[in-house]
Amino acid sequence: MNKKTFKYFWLMIALLAGSVIFFGCSSSAQINSGWNNIGVKVDGDPAEWNTSGYIVKDEKVSLNFRNDDKFLYICLMTSDRSKVMQMTRSGFVVWFYPENNDEKIFGIKFPMQVSLLDKNEKQEFNKDLFRPDEMQTQFNKMILDANEFQVINEDKYPLNQYSIENNEGIKAKLGINSDRFIYELQVPIESQENYTYKVAVKPGDKVKVEFETLESENDEMPGSGMGKGMPPGGGGPGDTDDSGGNDSQGPQRGGGMRKGESGFSKPEPFNFTVELQLKKQN
Repeated sequence: MNKKTFKYFWLMIALLAGSVIFFGCSSSAQINSGWNNIGVKVDGDPAEWNTSGYIVKDEKVSLNFRNDDKFLYICLMTSDRSKVMQMTRSGFVVWFYPENNDEKIFGIKFPMQVSLLDKNEKQEFNKDLFRPDEMQTQFNKMILDANEFQVINEDKYPLNQYSIENNEGIKAKLGINSDRFIYELQVPIESQENYTYKVAVKPGDKVKVEFETLESENDEMPGSGMGKGMPPGGGGPGDTDDSGGNDSQGPQRGGGMRKGESGFSKPEPFNFTVELQLKKQN
């Protein structure tokens, strides 16, 4: 996929996103992980997750968690094109804060930030703006390009960078299914001794998991536009997880858009925290 086509895709997403509101305040939820008795595969396919999900209604996001004695598995789904744009263009980090283990905080940055078009390229791209039939093809190409991730420390300094195919036990994958964007992640937990980066928890422990979109100077969207996102619906098909999570709207929060120098609106970063209780095997 050439660089210009890749950047064109994200300008299309930005312009189609319109005036969707992002919430800048962080909020949190307390939920339970489910035991991985279904053989989760980190492949960008949500098939294993269709029976569970914690719906963050205000954010149009579904969060899913499972664990076994080796790994923690995460699946995020959303039908909000604006969130997809911000996650994949500005960069997206999942942070892990083990209970009573602050010294072992780290984050997985995936996908990593990509650049937008410059002014001249934007003008050229306007000629092809109304060609949504090509969006699926370009999105598939973008997924193929998201083939690396970084492990970062709490200062957001990169500790290491890996291919999504690696020997460190960390797996990450993007996908698209119907109108849903899929983000899957697998991370080793403490019981696995052979990996460099592990979440310092075991089944039955608690861990805080934070989802954060990074802020970029290029994160600007039109103040009014041609649509607010993908077709109706929340983040995913389920409304509860099968181990104690609840359908929740979370705290009622205000939101807004900041005005950029170009006259475009700049979305507030998305930030949501889960206080997760890992499942013990029965």
